[in-house]
Amino acid sequence: MKLVISGTEQFKSLIAAYHDSFMEKVLASIPKYSKLNNTIISVVETSNLEVIGKSKFTSNELLINHQLTRDNPKFLYEVYGHELAHFLSTLYFQKNIQHGSEWVKIMKVMGLPPRESAPISQEKMNQLGTLTVQCSCLFGGRKEKTRAALKVSPSCRVCNQEYVIV
Repeated sequence: MKLVISGTEQFKSLIAAYHDSFMEKVLASIPKYSKLNNTIISVVETSNLEVIGKSKFTSNELLINHQLTRDNPKFLYEVYGHELAHFLSTLYFQKNIQHGSEWVKIMKVMGLPPRESAPISQEKMNQLGTLTVQCSCLFGGRKEKTRAALKVSPSCRVCNQEYVIV
């Protein structure tokens, strides 16, 4: 599989290493997945998620919430493996099978616990409610907004441009 990774340099290097390790284990134990070798996956470090990670099969993207994973490489390892297992099983079988037996098999081959949700503190989960946004005008600047406030007021009051999540 070919990777296109966007995010910080630390994120890029960790994901590349994790991916190689996971794919080596998967292909050694489940050779049928080698038919996906020419697939291109985009891995995106983002804060624009209400979850820890997300697999977007229609666009071949894996999204990882950096607000929750950037301070803990071990946690990022588990989250990336979890999402990669979803991605592999869904691409291979051409249907979303969530946490089914094939997903469990891939997780075990990767050496990860096949749990449906990641262990995360309530404090970290609360971070999902607040996003850092900025506007391109000089007056709007950078600010923290809750998701609820951003839904009500998604644009800068000064220039009326939509905020960009950073």
